[in-house]
Amino acid sequence: MKVPPKFTPQKPHRMAIIATSSAIALSMGSFLIEFLPHSFFLDKYKNLIHLESLGIPVQLDTKILNLFDKVMEDLKMSEYLKKKFEAFAITGFNLHHAGFPDSRFGAIIGIPNHFTYQEKSDVDYVDIRLGYDRKPLNLYHPATENLINSLVLSEKAKKFGIAREVLMSQKQLPLYKSLESPTVITLSVLGTELLRTKMKLHNKPWTFTILTYLATSTVAYAVWFQIRDSLKTYYEKNVDEQLAKLGKEYIEGGKEFYDKLISRNIALRALLGPQGAKTFNRDGDEQFLIRVKTVPLSQRKKFFYEFKEENEL
Repeated sequence: MKVPPKFTPQKPHRMAIIATSSAIALSMGSFLIEFLPHSFFLDKYKNLIHLESLGIPVQLDTKILNLFDKVMEDLKMSEYLKKKFEAFAITGFNLHHAGFPDSRFGAIIGIPNHFTYQEKSDVDYVDIRLGYDRKPLNLYHPATENLINSLVLSEKAKKFGIAREVLMSQKQLPLYKSLESPTVITLSVLGTELLRTKMKLHNKPWTFTILTYLATSTVAYAVWFQIRDSLKTYYEKNVDEQLAKLGKEYIEGGKEFYDKLISRNIALRALLGPQGAKTFNRDGDEQFLIRVKTVPLSQRKKFFYEFKEENEL
């Protein structure tokens, strides 16, 4: 009688061990990178982007703080949620939001300095810096006048911009992003391991395993940015619709806000030279390679111009 051969468990493939270990590290790292700045490190993040003068944080103008309070009233924000938001002065031209308003960490709304401008004479030309190298503004460039005009907003446009950030901060996008990356990485590794087992790559040269990991990583990256970009563009459109339904003031504010953003980007395209041409197209929309990270400004502007009167409630 023949004795059946003793079963010997197969040793894990070295490449699989490396890939799995890397996936675990990447999953944890991606989660922390996305989550911490909006939670435990929110104050540190705020200090990093806070506008400073001579090393001292610049406080928001009282008029802007009052405008922020008006926006919260227009959005019918509860007293509990109002206390969760903090507005502060930020560097650069763009509004910004971070944090989770429904959590104990709260949320921050960054408002750029040009929101304090009431007219062109208020513009601080010396304070304006452009590009990665922070070059001073060329006052003799033909596009400078358009840039200056784009920085002066009416109260309606300012309220719209602030309200847009407040609503976007309530969509919990940072939380979705922090969960998305580890999920996609984990599924990618599991899928690769399944393929490796089915195709018996452990009996083939290690190059086959590397090619398999590269293929699944490429697919995973495509899925990753499609989910991320689709989610953001969906919420951007949703927020615009919410604001349009607040009435004529926000519709007019939306028109002006996007008009000014487009004018600013067109001016920056000219002022920044090659960098500007790579960043913005001739219509003032941001340019991306393959991805669509945000709804084009021209499309968002068009929405408010075409919004029907019967929806203006």
